[in-house]
Amino acid sequence: MYQIGDESMIGIIDRIEENIAMIEIDGEMVPTEIHKLPKGVKEGDVLEEKNGKFKILPKKTKERKKYMDNLFKELSGQRDK
Repeated sequence: MYQIGDESMIGIIDRIEENIAMIEIDGEMVPTEIHKLPKGVKEGDVLEEKNGKFKILPKKTKERKKYMDNLFKELSGQRDK
């Protein structure tokens, strides 16, 4: 099981429930108290965790959002032709 602070790791905010964010790291959900995350963090943000500190990766977040939007379009038959 992944533990915060083990090593540098990339994760994605899956959801936020009250004061807990569920971060997906290597397919595993890691509950993390929201106060430990950067202010303004939201679902879908890509984060880097290193030595117990988190930072939002805006470029990776944007790339992932574009990928997910395109995947949704493809799966729903709305893909641009």
